[in-house]
Amino acid sequence: MQLQATGGGAWEMVEMREMEFHLLSSIGPSANVSGDERATRRLFPTGAISGEEREGDDWKELVVPDLERAFRNAIEVVNGDLAAVEQSEREGEVFFRVKVSAEHTEHWYSALNQARLVLAEKFGLPASEEEFLSESAVVDERWLAGAQSYLYAVIQTFLLESVMGV
Repeated sequence: MQLQATGGGAWEMVEMREMEFHLLSSIGPSANVSGDERATRRLFPTGAISGEEREGDDWKELVVPDLERAFRNAIEVVNGDLAAVEQSEREGEVFFRVKVSAEHTEHWYSALNQARLVLAEKFGLPASEEEFLSESAVVDERWLAGAQSYLYAVIQTFLLESVMGV
């Protein structure tokens, strides 16, 4: 897969192979915290922030619904962009292309981040790719989650450095 800034904050993923497209299509399900208490706590933490105590009930009532809405919206935008995928075939191999408008970039960053946080909690992924690779000799569900998470990290880095100007 190649990531390309196309100007004005827009970008695209080109020359994407089927496995890469499959991993991107898994952003929504991967970001789902249903049934995982650790992932839920990671996305919707309670406790001290900046030295101030949050009141648990107020936080759940006033902040969590907005966070949930923002997360759902980001996933919906990503899924919409993925649904508009373009396919081409060259020498018997299928390639995918996904174009993302400037207005959708922050949604992509948010959805990728949410998916990475949930994957890290569900599968106990280490912080660094090197640490993960050194301990993951078996290709299993956890290994696939790690590969997915690190692909998402590459895209986030590209977005920060080449598209969002951070």
